[in-house]
Amino acid sequence: MPENKLDWGDAIAMIFYILGILSIVGGIALSAIWAELTQFIETSGWIVNTLNFDTTAAMFFMLAIGIIYLVVGWLLQERYKAGKVLAFVFGVLFLFAFPIGTVLGLLILYTILGSSVRNEYTKEI
Repeated sequence: MPENKLDWGDAIAMIFYILGILSIVGGIALSAIWAELTQFIETSGWIVNTLNFDTTAAMFFMLAIGIIYLVVGWLLQERYKAGKVLAFVFGVLFLFAFPIGTVLGLLILYTILGSSVRNEYTKEI
């Protein structure tokens, strides 16, 4: 197969890249917007002061998940065995996020286990 032709492995890598970017942007947006949104809900600021640490923790969690998604996407794009294993784990976890996550999980599992690219993941880290 030519090097410049896209296949299912590249499509799954792109899905992980997109999920990574959305997670990072969502984490930053959550942190930046949370205080402003709670001012509209409750004007005394009790929610902001009480839950501020939770927002910061959620932001760092989303940033970490986003970085992990980007790393998995890169490992899949470069056809590393570790990328295949991590994509399988995330594919199984995505099955529980009905309905969009289930579709993504099935697509990831089909690509990793049943498509023509499953034997291309041969590189070691």
